[in-house]
Amino acid sequence: HVREVLSEIGAGEKTQILVLNKMDAAGQEGVDPAASAARIVGETGVQSVAVSALTGAGLAGLLELIDKTLELDPVEHAVFRIPAADGASLSMLHERARVTGTRYLEDVCEIEADAPESIRKRLARYLA
Repeated sequence: HVREVLSEIGAGEKTQILVLNKMDAAGQEGVDPAASAARIVGETGVQSVAVSALTGAGLAGLLELIDKTLELDPVEHAVFRIPAADGASLSMLHERARVTGTRYLEDVCEIEADAPESIRKRLARYLA
């Protein structure tokens, strides 16, 4: 049904990822996402990943698949040294990147983050 709707609105050829949630449910251990996707969609070769929103299992794999699939703004790990007074840049980094660590050094915030290329370019002057 979803594919029909996507085709109707001209998005049928867009890259898609089938996310199989609730994989933490009883009896779902060791499920092959590719086999499940083929059974659900009715065809093989569908990009898919199994996740559990409850436990967080599989989310790293989902993010990795998204990064591989959508090469428009690749994500890489980076370290930024942003002045504590630059609230706009700090906010942008926290809103648009996945912050993995923060250290406060006098008047500078050292932030480790998995950041899209677009954000790394905008904050290039702060890259460590």
